[in-house]
Amino acid sequence: RLTRLGITKGQQLFAEIADAKIDVAMVNFGIIIRHDEDNDLMGNQLIAIGLYLGNMESKQKAVRVRAAKERGQQLAINGEKRFTTSCPKWLTPTTEEDNTKEFFKPYSEHRVNIIKEIFDMYINQGMGFTKITNTLNDRNEPSWAQRGNVWQKTYIMNIIKGRAVLGEYQPKVTDEHPDFKIKNGLPSKEKNKTSRAKNLVDSNPNYYKQIIHPDTWEEAHVIWK
Repeated sequence: RLTRLGITKGQQLFAEIADAKIDVAMVNFGIIIRHDEDNDLMGNQLIAIGLYLGNMESKQKAVRVRAAKERGQQLAINGEKRFTTSCPKWLTPTTEEDNTKEFFKPYSEHRVNIIKEIFDMYINQGMGFTKITNTLNDRNEPSWAQRGNVWQKTYIMNIIKGRAVLGEYQPKVTDEHPDFKIKNGLPSKEKNKTSRAKNLVDSNPNYYKQIIHPDTWEEAHVIWK
């Protein structure tokens, strides 16, 4: 939506659209801004108002969506509710038919065995991430990716480094979250647009079904570090 751009950028884009001889309909106001009406004062004022209101609405919606997401994440951390049906590929959401309070269950025994085999190859067979990846691909082990049918080194790395195999759920947030809006010990309004999502401090150690024993995970991390 054009109105999400704000007044300055929005007006610039409206001017480019007019230069391309394109009329713009403003549905909220029930009018059409003609590209060849250069001195349409009322139209320009309505454009500015529409851009302002649209930008404010977009920001308010973003705040509401973020707040709802954080409430859901907190419920998951507390073990009160499943945040989403998304889960690691070796698991699948439980249903009412499972008659359990657990949120997830193994996708299949085979996938669980693959996870255990990956840790075994890393710990006991001295294989690195690349070697493990090649081993699975060389034997044509079906990958769990939605696109493509090959194992990726980064995925193997994430399995070993991540805590989901322990059953832990740790939400990720961006720098806009209060936990990360700190600069020189004080709250900061600055945003780092290039930053990636980071793990939230709080977590639920029993959110997922545990696949790997903590001792095995620690052993793998001694090697990784």
